[in-house]
Amino acid sequence: MNIIIAVPFKDREQQTISLIKSLISSLEYANLKTTFRYKFFLIDDNSERACVSRIQQEVSSYPYFYVIKNKGQGPGAARNSINNYIEKEDYIVFTDNDCVVDKTWIYTILQYCCKYNPLVLQGNPCLFQKTTILGEWEEKLYHCLFGSYLQGAFTSMIDSRNLIVHRSIFLKYQGGLFSETLNLAAAESRILMKKLEKDKVSVYYSEDIIVYHEDPPSILSSCLQKYRHGYGRVELWGEEPPTSRYLLERYFYIPIEKEGLPPRYIIPTHLSFLYGYYYNSNNLSEFQKIIVMLKNDYPDISIFNVLEV
Repeated sequence: MNIIIAVPFKDREQQTISLIKSLISSLEYANLKTTFRYKFFLIDDNSERACVSRIQQEVSSYPYFYVIKNKGQGPGAARNSINNYIEKEDYIVFTDNDCVVDKTWIYTILQYCCKYNPLVLQGNPCLFQKTTILGEWEEKLYHCLFGSYLQGAFTSMIDSRNLIVHRSIFLKYQGGLFSETLNLAAAESRILMKKLEKDKVSVYYSEDIIVYHEDPPSILSSCLQKYRHGYGRVELWGEEPPTSRYLLERYFYIPIEKEGLPPRYIIPTHLSFLYGYYYNSNNLSEFQKIIVMLKNDYPDISIFNVLEV
C-alpha cells in the first residue's frame, strides 16, 4: 500500500515539531509490522519564514518528508494542494499540526484500509493530550458531541484532524475536496461531509485510529476558538439554524446535565460559539433570547465571570 500523510501548518513551530516527532515514531512502529510506501507533506500555509526554516531543518534528515507551499490561503486550500502530488498512492491521510499521533496510528490505518478498502475513513477525533483539566473537559465534551454522529462502524460527520481519503475520492473533486473560503473556521470538514452525503459516499469510523489534540491553554482561548467555529458555521447552517430549543439541548443541557461537565466551562464557550454564528448571520436578537433562557435555567452562574479555572 502507498500512502501520503499531509499536514497543513501556519506558524506554531513547537507544536509542528512535536507532531513531526510523533509521526516519525509512528512510522518506525509501522515499519516493524508491515511493508508499505509513504511520503509526508508538511504544507506551509503562509507561515513566518523563520518557522518554515526551522521545520525544514527538523525534517532535513528524513528524505520522505517534503515541505511544500500552499498555493492558496487557509487550511482548506492547503489540504487541496496535495492533489498536485498524488501519483500512485492509495490513500491520503490528514492530521493537524496541533495534534500528536499515537505510536500505532499509521499501522492501524494500514490494517483498516487493507481489510475494508474504505473510500473515506474517519479516525478518532475526540482525544486530547489531557495535561490540564481543560483537556479533560474538552475531550469529554467532544465525545458527547461527536458521539451523536456515530452509527456503528460509520459516521455522519468528519474531522480533518484524523481523516483518511482514498485517492479516487480526492481526484474526483479535482483538487477541490475541501472548502477554500477564508471565512473564520469555515467548517470545511462539515462542508465536505455534505458533498459526500450528496454523492452517497459512506464514511467508515474507527476509534482505534488515534491522535491527541492539544489541550486548550485557557477558557478564554476555548471561547475564542469556538467563536471562530460558530462564525464559520454560517456556511453550513445558512440563515436557517436549528431551533433555539435544539441548540440549548445540544450545546448546554446535555453536556451539563447528562455528561456532568461544569457550567462555568460549557456556558461561556458555547455562548461564544453561538455568538459567532448569530453575529455573522446578523441575528443577535435570537442570541439574546438564548442568554435569557440560560439565565433563567442557571440563575446562580455568572456567565461572564468564569475565565479562571
